[in-house]
Amino acid sequence: MAEMASVFFNKTGQFFFYIAMILYLYGDLAIYDAAVPKSLRDTTCTFQHENKNKTLSEDDLCWSSLPSINRMNAYRSYVLLFNFTIGILVFYNVEKTKLLQLLTTIMRWAAFITMIALAIIKIKENSEKSINPTVNFVNVENVPNFFGVCIYAFMCHHSLPGIITPMRDKKNYKYVFVAVYLCVLSFYLLLSFTGVYAFGDNLDDFYTLNFLPNNQDREKQGLSLVIIDYYLSLFPVFTISASFPIIGITLRNNLKSLYFFIAKKNPNDSSNRNYFTSIGLPLITLIPPLSISLITHDLQLLVGITGSYAGVAIQYIIPSCLVYFGRKEAVRVFRKNYQFKHSFTSPFKSKFWVFFLLLWANLSVIFVTVNHIINKK
Repeated sequence: MAEMASVFFNKTGQFFFYIAMILYLYGDLAIYDAAVPKSLRDTTCTFQHENKNKTLSEDDLCWSSLPSINRMNAYRSYVLLFNFTIGILVFYNVEKTKLLQLLTTIMRWAAFITMIALAIIKIKENSEKSINPTVNFVNVENVPNFFGVCIYAFMCHHSLPGIITPMRDKKNYKYVFVAVYLCVLSFYLLLSFTGVYAFGDNLDDFYTLNFLPNNQDREKQGLSLVIIDYYLSLFPVFTISASFPIIGITLRNNLKSLYFFIAKKNPNDSSNRNYFTSIGLPLITLIPPLSISLITHDLQLLVGITGSYAGVAIQYIIPSCLVYFGRKEAVRVFRKNYQFKHSFTSPFKSKFWVFFLLLWANLSVIFVTVNHIINKK
């Protein structure tokens, strides 16, 4: 995207492109920085109230044998441990990640299918026990979080262009795309609705934490189910730990590109590399998300802010602008031949779709901002 921005955008457009990408990636890292330690804390902390229905607070103990460590202190310790072990990889370059990506994909599919199966089992158990979880189908206050979640659902789109490459006959690519979109939509609906009807409004903001071993009736569990519960609760630790260095390095490279862009220096010139680019930029990459995650682990808040603002730019504004200016450049280069209709012509070639997306992006930001202000009042 950075290369396309340098081709189709002017200097101002390139600057705002880098700002949007950097803010979005900072939000990503802050979410990752909070998600992994929170999963580790909730999985390893063993303290329970005598009344098991009482909700644990951040001031409660994490382990009964260590009265000096409460749950918040344990969480912050895991944040520091995560950054000193995984975050340090941002100082280096990660290459040959194909095997890592394949392993992560297998783990994700295994976790998703398992979560759906366990949620269906819980729905059946609730039905047999005549338990009806409270489900609030409409909650206007959570609209900002809805927009935030959309940007992460949108990340499935990143993989779609890769579908075209291995296709020998690309004549029917539209049907393949429609089938893939419907598959993704069906999977999201299945995962969401099984979770809603299984847990109701008691859903944890990090879905895998609903399957914590401590939240289950351990006396009725077999060893295999306990292992599955631990796998699901630690699933974000494995997958996010694999993605964190890649996202961090991407952010570091965008910061470096912005630095050279503002300084008007050649990034390929080895004489321009110094301690700031090799040490300073990785530290600038890691410190802000680390600071945010030490303050809060409210994933709904982090996802809502990241998706509602920086996410809107990534999902709607930048792609729309790239399409608009890219088409103008194509008209300039190919002249009248650009309008020649062929089998690969996009069904969304009208300018209406570009302006519609820009209008929708602005309405989304306005609506979310007003909603934040009203809720604060």
